[in-house]
Amino acid sequence: MTAQIRVGHRSERGSTLVESALAFTVFFMFVFGIIDMSRMVGNYNQVAHAAREAVRYAIVRGASTNSPATQTTIANQAKTQLPGMDPASVTVTATWNPDNNPGGVVSVTVSYPYTFIAPYMPGSFTLRSRSSGYVMR
Repeated sequence: MTAQIRVGHRSERGSTLVESALAFTVFFMFVFGIIDMSRMVGNYNQVAHAAREAVRYAIVRGASTNSPATQTTIANQAKTQLPGMDPASVTVTATWNPDNNPGGVVSVTVSYPYTFIAPYMPGSFTLRSRSSGYVMR
């Protein structure tokens, strides 16, 4: 009878290692998924901040000022608000309705392509934020 118990004990040898490997794989997938999603939320916050700052820049530099805001100056202002992101990948568009004179509305849209670092997450998508304000001067 003791011989049968020992044989049964030998067949389970290594099962803890296999179970641990499976559990750790799932655990680390969750951990890296949380890290990736946190990075995405952080990058979105930076994109939204850049859009707000670009609008602030544009609303005080209307057509009646000495140096009115242009598409290029607004894009440069937005890109300076994105540390750690590739400026060449950032797209900034500014539109005025009806024009750049006081009382008009300026809208700035900032877009940035986000790619996950975890290989099991879906490809990439675009983080986009839009902000608007009335031209003051």
